[in-house]
Amino acid sequence: MPRASADASLRHRAELPLLTVGVLLTIVLIVAGVLLLFNDTAKPAEIIAVATAATGPLTLWLRTHHRHWLAIGDGILVTERQLPEIHAVYVDVAEHMGFGDGDGQRPRPPLYLVGRGTSMDGTAGRCHVSTGALTLHADFAEMVYTVDDLRTVRYLLAHQLGHILAGHTTPVRATVNAVMLGAQLNRPLATAEEYSADRAVGRYVPEAAEGVVALYSDKNIRARIDIDEYLADAGRIRDDIWLRIANLGSSHPVGVKRMLAFRAMREQGWDVHGELF
Repeated sequence: MPRASADASLRHRAELPLLTVGVLLTIVLIVAGVLLLFNDTAKPAEIIAVATAATGPLTLWLRTHHRHWLAIGDGILVTERQLPEIHAVYVDVAEHMGFGDGDGQRPRPPLYLVGRGTSMDGTAGRCHVSTGALTLHADFAEMVYTVDDLRTVRYLLAHQLGHILAGHTTPVRATVNAVMLGAQLNRPLATAEEYSADRAVGRYVPEAAEGVVALYSDKNIRARIDIDEYLADAGRIRDDIWLRIANLGSSHPVGVKRMLAFRAMREQGWDVHGELF
């Protein structure tokens, strides 16, 4: 079993350049703020503008923590005694990705089941910086019991652990993301981060990759989706200019682009970079 690590090899090739832009913008913002503090001729409007921009990362950090802890407060901790079937799936996926209780392993983040009123997706929480915290929507967890579908849950869990492995849950990343949001450059970076997490899936639990199709169909009919037919149609429209524009402006890869990236992983190995445009 390959050992998981937080090295840059998991990251999409566009992630580092976009992140560099974000870091440079953050530095410029900090320098501008310091200069204004010591500039007697600075106009009040300029000071307010810079102060607002500077507090943006803190505001986003607080909002993210608040939203995440609301989900956890309403959630159910998954353990060996609570939803043991899902816990077993989680432990297995985490072990493949280097998370566990053994020496040299990353601590396995706690997993919470969340219900209605929360996002229809697993999310890698930014509350526990050292280990992370995961939430899994009950509609997806239900697939383990109603349609005996483990791939979808395995994909969601592996994808979110991939975010942690790629370093997407650190305070520095949260700060840069907030600055990129203010500069309207956050969507390409977010898409690159999604591809990075998918690359972790392809590297450590490739058999779970096709579970992603449940995100684009109803949980009860996912098993009836013909993956090969889906991919054939995806291949026909992948180069349409409007699809490319939609993908570039999205915070997640559109389903067509994401599925094609997984198909390439199946044929070429995990080291595939999905299309941003």
